Amino acid sequence: MLSFSRWLVVKDSFLLYLKPDSGEVSFVLLFDPGFSTDIGKKPTETKYGVRIDNYSRTLILKCSNYRQARFWGQQIKEIAEDEGRDFLRVHRFDAFSPLREKTPVKWFVNGATYFSAVADALMEAKEEIFITDWWLSPEVHLKRPALNDDFRLDIILKHKAEAGVRVSILLFKEVEMALGINSGYSKRALMLLHPNIKGKVSYYITEKAWPPQIMS
Repeated sequence: MLSFSRWLVVKDSFLLYLKPDSGEVSFVLLFDPGFSTDIGKKPTETKYGVRIDNYSRTLILKCSNYRQARFWGQQIKEIAEDEGRDFLRVHRFDAFSPLREKTPVKWFVNGATYFSAVADALMEAKEEIFITDWWLSPEVHLKRPALNDDFRLDIILKHKAEAGVRVSILLFKEVEMALGINSGYSKRALMLLHPNIKGKVSYYITEKAWPPQIMS
């Protein structure tokens, strides 16, 4: 039986590298108006490669031969131009995402009602929970007044993880000299609660990433 250390997953708005054993995502590239693919030695600086670009990142796939490189390049381009076509052009107000009509939304006028709704949504999760945050405190009480710890964020996530729900958390990696939000502590505190809780701390990408990420 063949064993693969990483999977390349291509969806309708992005592609990513996934470690199947742990579920860890090691690289994400979004489809946007800067998306392009190219093959050949010159653009990839490797003998048989596929270069994939967007506005902020570059991914180079190393292949075994030219035929394989051409196949991957064509397949990824076709998926992006078909399933991801809405993300390859600029939309109203220079937005990257297309206009979605008849989308259910809810207005929140203060943090109390918002955090209470977040707690309710977390409690209803059956399979997966995805959280991305700039400053996350594991001990925050989502419902107040806090008469006990039942609705503390870390307690809720621990209970859901114990019930088999997969929890993925992406936190902003701060410049420690400028911001004291201690993202490293938040990551460690949450991941130690249960193996089903996976965390990652990353800088936001604001300009062209260099050198490019090279995967094989």
